[in-house]
Amino acid sequence: LLVATYSIGFIVYVLVVIPILAVIYAIRGLLSSNLHVYTFTNGVIRAKGRVVDVIRYDQVAQVFFISRKGRYGSVSYTLTVILNNGASFKFTNILKYISTLGSTVQSEVVRRHIPLAMDAFKSGNILHFGPFNVSLQGIGTGSAVLPWNAMQPVILYRGNVVIKQIGQRSDFAKAKVTQVPNLPVFLTIAKYAQGSH
Repeated sequence: LLVATYSIGFIVYVLVVIPILAVIYAIRGLLSSNLHVYTFTNGVIRAKGRVVDVIRYDQVAQVFFISRKGRYGSVSYTLTVILNNGASFKFTNILKYISTLGSTVQSEVVRRHIPLAMDAFKSGNILHFGPFNVSLQGIGTGSAVLPWNAMQPVILYRGNVVIKQIGQRSDFAKAKVTQVPNLPVFLTIAKYAQGSH
């Protein structure tokens, strides 16, 4: 009787579960087969069907490149690019080389943003990085500002950007990395500001 139950379970698995998985993978394949992304020196071209979008690196306002570890060691990536005009483009693991695309786009955008952000910071402007405001006075969260000389180095811990005040155990501020646009630019400005104070 136990052998018959195992055989029926195996038959159900073969006849039901495997076809459902095959359909899911086929649908994902069809969705991704229509999307093509081409990288160039000054940007990316995204072609989906008859729609072609040109994403120039110098026209990108914000970039989020997030990796998440899944079960059994798998990693999923999401790249979100927001242009100065508000247009938004999202790329996921549907693209075969999403990790390379994400790294390329983020590094190219950061390379262009850091000099501009550094000049704006040194000129006394307030820079906005999602929940954080960065100025010559320190890092602000809207309600309070922590001076640079009272701040520990910014740390990334378990998917969060953590800001601590020297001598305090509790966090001054904390936000998910997914909430902080242009994270490498933010970290570069914070490191520079702490080093100069």
